Amino acid sequence: MTTKDALIAAAHLAHQYGISVLPPAQDGTKRPDSKSWKQYQKRQSTQDEIDAWYGDGRTGVGWVTGYVSGGLECIDFDDRTVYREFKSLAEKCGLGELVVKIENGYLEYSPNGAHWMYRCGEISGNTKLAQRADGKSLIETRGEGGFIIVAPTYGSVNKGGKYELVSGSIQTIAKIQPSERRELFNLASFFDEKKRTEKVVSVSVRDDRPGDDYNDRATWGEILEPHGWRLLFSQKGAGYWRRPGKTNGSHSATTCHDGTDYLYVFSTSTNFESERAYSKFSAYGILNHAGDFEAAAKDLQLLGYGGKAPQSDLTVDISALLDNLTAKKPTIGTFPEHLLKVTGAVGEFADWINETSPKPQPILALGAALAAMSTICGRKAQTGTGLRSNMYILSVAESGGGKERAREAIRRLYAEVGAIDYAAVDALASSSAIETRLSSSPSSLFLLDEFGILLQSINSRRADNHIASIKSVLLRLYGATSGLYMGKAHADAKNDVGIEQPNLSIYGTTTPRLFLESINDDSIHEGLFSRLLVFNSEDPDPEYREIPYAASMELPPAVISVFVGWLKRPINVDPEAGDIEAATKPSPLIVPDSLPALKIFKDAETKMRAIRKRLRAAGKEAAAYTRVVTNARKLALVRACGESVEAPEITRDCAAWACELSEYITTFLFQAAIDHGASSETETVVKAVRRAVKNRGGMATQSEITRSTQRYPKRQRDEAIFTLVESGQLVTSKSKKGGTKFLLVES
Repeated sequence: MTTKDALIAAAHLAHQYGISVLPPAQDGTKRPDSKSWKQYQKRQSTQDEIDAWYGDGRTGVGWVTGYVSGGLECIDFDDRTVYREFKSLAEKCGLGELVVKIENGYLEYSPNGAHWMYRCGEISGNTKLAQRADGKSLIETRGEGGFIIVAPTYGSVNKGGKYELVSGSIQTIAKIQPSERRELFNLASFFDEKKRTEKVVSVSVRDDRPGDDYNDRATWGEILEPHGWRLLFSQKGAGYWRRPGKTNGSHSATTCHDGTDYLYVFSTSTNFESERAYSKFSAYGILNHAGDFEAAAKDLQLLGYGGKAPQSDLTVDISALLDNLTAKKPTIGTFPEHLLKVTGAVGEFADWINETSPKPQPILALGAALAAMSTICGRKAQTGTGLRSNMYILSVAESGGGKERAREAIRRLYAEVGAIDYAAVDALASSSAIETRLSSSPSSLFLLDEFGILLQSINSRRADNHIASIKSVLLRLYGATSGLYMGKAHADAKNDVGIEQPNLSIYGTTTPRLFLESINDDSIHEGLFSRLLVFNSEDPDPEYREIPYAASMELPPAVISVFVGWLKRPINVDPEAGDIEAATKPSPLIVPDSLPALKIFKDAETKMRAIRKRLRAAGKEAAAYTRVVTNARKLALVRACGESVEAPEITRDCAAWACELSEYITTFLFQAAIDHGASSETETVVKAVRRAVKNRGGMATQSEITRSTQRYPKRQRDEAIFTLVESGQLVTSKSKKGGTKFLLVES
């Protein structure tokens, strides 16, 4: 094929795959070769127009980016070195899989830089993501209303050189999520060489200025790490940090950027205001004293900063302490009964489970029905925002309370409709067992008894490599539903596992004791626990009843019809897909939201944002409430698929039910973590104080204890000291200078 033929073929292929084609000017200006090209931002160029443009002499192809080309956007790296550094940092930030996904879809080299092409449901106009010190672009986007020159362009269009396709093709341009796009944009800001102008948050304290001393002597690691911040990497003297509750993706804040000694926060999901710079003392006061800087200054004096430390006052409210040290059960309203009334196959299957259970557990039955449906429509349906139906569901009930019936019912249904291969009962033996299972059955439901034992191990700080690898795989699979999941690399590449758009759902059961022992304040905000939908039984001992065997086997015909219908649906609804692609690469049906449903989701997000704001103002972690609407959309998708096979739609009723259920589950988890976590958290601080005294030879002053345990709030530290004194494990004595010393009594 001649170079000219290749250009024409590339232009027609782009048109075939929904891209608005427009030739670039031949004079090196990089502009479209059209006096008025606005029309091509609204409509695709036609085959005839393309044929007319590509006569003799043309050496370039250009694309109009934006929604006219199916949500096409390009990240344009002006410099190849910056491109390589960006990839390296993306790997460090946990974005390596996203980079591979984009580059497998479409990567090309421009004469000096590189282009990443992708499609996304959320794009914007052309944006400068990073600039040189002189204002020239380093990394920018071509989005809505944009234009980009592409391969196989050569010649006078750009005298610097040719454009070369490196990997992927027009046919395989990746689709990414808005959240993934934001991560890439955030990472690009690292390369911005323009000086940042920012408002510095500073505070004024007493004349002895412990804050100034703290700013001079403290390190950012000492301030941030005890609160869950993680240093991703350091470069050019600056530190790049990921916020608590975020397990992957780019940085949320920087320290010491541009030679300053400030914390600069990008994320809105923290205790800090975004787009503000904080001194070390300001950050300490916000993280440890909810912005009470006078209290922060007093604590820092106890640690030896600033002027002379005042004598400690250990007077505490004993009754309040005893209340806090008493174990509590979660206190939340009862499960709203109307949420159990669900239309479609989900509701009918849940009702059948409950009606045929010797010990009825309606809340658990609903969770089981959702898990069963989420697996059957997996890889075949998605929301308008690209969410899939996979769910990790945990049902909690007392031993002998009837929780095993739901698992039996799912297996009975799957056997009836010919989907028994979708269910697995022992697939969590190892991380490789999980991957092997999904490689043969990409949409699977793991039915797990005593899932709480695994959760305990996962949340343990002493989790071994075996458990850690299972947790890692489950987390990666949860977020890999729209791309290619790559398993552990082997020496022999033939053994590597690649799974196209896996859909793993889990239905696990456990007891209240194991559930509460596995939960803590941190666990509900990050990691595997934050992705669980917990259905908690409110009847510890349901009355037993005899159920005829025939009744327990005879499934509702309507339920069978819907499940069979989804089993028969193709995984790829693209009419232009070839036979192999249609059979192996999912292109799921988009289940639309009705306008009233969209309003409900929007109102719910507004409500959740207000809740998060109140929690942060109170100095509490609010990340758990960031997933409420996402989980609601997934719940609504599964219910909608149960209501219709041919034309499912997320209706107003669907959205309202899903938002209320998701908020209830989140609030239950949040309350459980607060009520149960208070006891175990106090025990942790007690042990830390005891260890601090022991490490100083069995005798320590108040300020020495404070210095060794400064990662804990003052209230918790004082409570721990009081507990140890009351129990006789610490005794007090007066030093020669009149201060109080604590002596450790070894048992």
